[in-house]
Amino acid sequence: MNDQPAPAPNVTHVHVEKSPSNGMGTAGFVLSLVGWVTCGVLCPVGLVLSIIGVRREPRGLAIAGIIIGALGSLFLLVIGLGVIAGILGLGAASTVIVASAQQAAVQFKATAEVQGYYAQQGSLPDPSTFRSLDPDFTQDTIRYETLTTDSFRLTTPGFDGVFGTDDDTVNENTVTKSGSAPTP
Repeated sequence: MNDQPAPAPNVTHVHVEKSPSNGMGTAGFVLSLVGWVTCGVLCPVGLVLSIIGVRREPRGLAIAGIIIGALGSLFLLVIGLGVIAGILGLGAASTVIVASAQQAAVQFKATAEVQGYYAQQGSLPDPSTFRSLDPDFTQDTIRYETLTTDSFRLTTPGFDGVFGTDDDTVNENTVTKSGSAPTP
């Protein structure tokens, strides 16, 4: 008998190296990519994760995530600023429209009052009498001045509320025995 141990069967050990993974870079890439579907909302998160992931190997997906995330974040920023500007612009436009409508109403009312005064008195009111025609005719809301015995000028401040600026509304009117007609 042989006291020697039996030879071991031929066993080959295969060592497979697992390629390193970069979870942070992969997550950043995926979120940046999905961010485009969400109109850029997730792109900033993907960008941040990709920046963190670029410090680890492999860097490929992290770099792609940075590029996609940065473009998506820029898109989101531009769209967001556009929406904000639109909202603010719309708010300012509606304020201008309301202010213009109020000024037009004051001008119309003042013209009607001066016409009525002329029809009753046969002359235009002087500035102090004009102010007494209606409580809305204050120094801050409208200015009245006579130009001739039968014509007058009404001025309302523009949107800025200051007289003497380019946005003032100025109307010159001429009255006749039958009433008033704006001068062309």
